[in-house]
Amino acid sequence: MDFKGLDLRNLLLFDPERGQITFQDRRMLIIEVAALGLLRKNVIETLGRDRARGLLFRFGYQFGARDAESLRQTRRYASPRDWWAAGPPLRALEGFAAVTPRNVVFEPESRRCEIDLVLKNSYEAANTLRYFGTSDHPVCWTMAGLASGHASTCFGERMIFIEERCEARGDSECLLVGRKAEFWGERAAPYLHYLEGESVEQIIDTMKSEIESLRSEVELRCSFNTIVGRSPAMVKVLELACDVARTEANVLLLGESGTGKELLARALHYNSRRAAGPFLAVNCAAVHDTLLESELFGHEKGAFTGAERTTPGKFERAAGGTLFLDEIGDMNLAVQSKVLRVLQEKEFERVGGTKVLRADVRVITATNRNLAEMVKARQFREDLYYRINGFPILIPPLRERPEDILPLTLHFLKRFCAELGKAVPELSPETQAVLTGHDWPGNVRELQNAIERAVILSRGEAIEPHHVAIQPAEPRAHETPKQTFTLPPEGVSIEHVERDLLIQAMKTAHQNKTAAAKRLGLSRSALRYRLKKFGLDA
Repeated sequence: MDFKGLDLRNLLLFDPERGQITFQDRRMLIIEVAALGLLRKNVIETLGRDRARGLLFRFGYQFGARDAESLRQTRRYASPRDWWAAGPPLRALEGFAAVTPRNVVFEPESRRCEIDLVLKNSYEAANTLRYFGTSDHPVCWTMAGLASGHASTCFGERMIFIEERCEARGDSECLLVGRKAEFWGERAAPYLHYLEGESVEQIIDTMKSEIESLRSEVELRCSFNTIVGRSPAMVKVLELACDVARTEANVLLLGESGTGKELLARALHYNSRRAAGPFLAVNCAAVHDTLLESELFGHEKGAFTGAERTTPGKFERAAGGTLFLDEIGDMNLAVQSKVLRVLQEKEFERVGGTKVLRADVRVITATNRNLAEMVKARQFREDLYYRINGFPILIPPLRERPEDILPLTLHFLKRFCAELGKAVPELSPETQAVLTGHDWPGNVRELQNAIERAVILSRGEAIEPHHVAIQPAEPRAHETPKQTFTLPPEGVSIEHVERDLLIQAMKTAHQNKTAAAKRLGLSRSALRYRLKKFGLDA
């Protein structure tokens, strides 16, 4: 069918009085392509890419089938092939793309039917490139459905068009390859499944099942029992966490970077009465000061340049659950005052808003900084400090709990080997010595990265020191210079020296464990462990 000589006024009619546009006696709409792109984005974000592709393919299939029926009503055709041939130029008139057929084979006797369609300026590809950038997969899902529905209706057999090349992926053109469904074999299976369709209720039920499955997996991983820690210090940490988990108390997690503060925060949430609610985390050090307020409390449309719509913040989105404020010591004073109001009054306003919103959320905070010193220096609000410090838990650095190094190593070995499909290798004695002798300034995170690297580099043999490749520890800025001692010729008992040092430190600190630990460069929990070891913890 040659549309070049066809008078479009006979097909396209505008009736402003009735608010209608008709094309081939079918009511039409004029919709901006950008709006369709945003709709597509929302569908993908809501349903996931595979379900979104199925929905748009099915929509295109039904559209193409209706187009074919309308063409047959418009005029008579000598053959199914002529009927089908009217479709590609119609796509151009409708604004979908410029469509050029290639390699059209239609042999009724042999039941062979093959069609290749080249698309230029596909609205789906152009829209993706303009608004979302280059894609890593073909995106002309609606166009593939259109071609499939149109051809299936014309030829009376199920035809499936699969996009093999796409401009949105960086190819020079979009290419749809059409064959009978039986020809494609297993490749046609997902497209045939798309055409069966899922009801909204089915999609919701399936998504609920998937969410519950993921939640169960997360809860299992975030159980206190799965946190590796055999040292007395970590056992005490987990005991404290178990005690406070079922309460609504504000918990402050203290410790160096990499000690596992967020892991413990997640365990607190999934073992609390709020486990069914969301767990959201905000790294206060990673968000610029000017954006942190909006990130936490949300903003109203027009509140600042670029605020094109009203957006809820983390305190709203975490309703019924837990909000984890990591690195709260890096939060500026202005935002601190607003967080204090939420903790005290359970209410806040969005940026640029006047409506008071209620905050139904438990707040867990964490920092690797000394908040007490920051309060003295007026860098942290004293009232907020006492509000969040209701139940502090100090997670000791890995160097103070060497008993946990090898169990953690085995834990990470099993995890990364499972992910890479490798058998779990042994640790050579030399590697064990290197691991337990390292200072681990990066704590558990550094150990995790070292073991992941070792698993990748190993070839099935035992893990050797060169697989781990630990960097020498840099001196810590806050550490006092190490004392040197001359070993007497007759030798000395290290246990006796350690015991005498503990006694002297406690005596000079007037039995104050915190002061004594500071004198020895230990944490309070590490000092208590050593005192108990020598029977000095009276």
